[in-house]
Amino acid sequence: MRSPAAEWYHDAVDWAVTSGAILGYGDGTFGPGNTLTRAEMATILCRLAGEPEADLEGLPSDVPAGEWYANGVAWALAEGVFGGGAAGLEPGRALTRSEGAAILWNWETCG
Repeated sequence: MRSPAAEWYHDAVDWAVTSGAILGYGDGTFGPGNTLTRAEMATILCRLAGEPEADLEGLPSDVPAGEWYANGVAWALAEGVFGGGAAGLEPGRALTRSEGAAILWNWETCG
């Protein structure tokens, strides 16, 4: 699961794995070149916050309570880190850079 030491992102990936912020995929891969989804970002930030249990009531209709990312999304919404829109949270949609910047700013200012 570790990235090759020669890659520019090696130290960051090692930190992410060691801290538990990013666990990788179920098949043991990390996917450093993959797109980050909104569900993954919510889960990462929730893990960095210590994985507090969140109230799963009132999740957007496109976030089933039984999904692996439900607690992270519920936490991110409750903390004001994420906001859902008219279309719901769209958990599987790729995160844009502007959304990522806004989410990180919200995370920094909410905590």
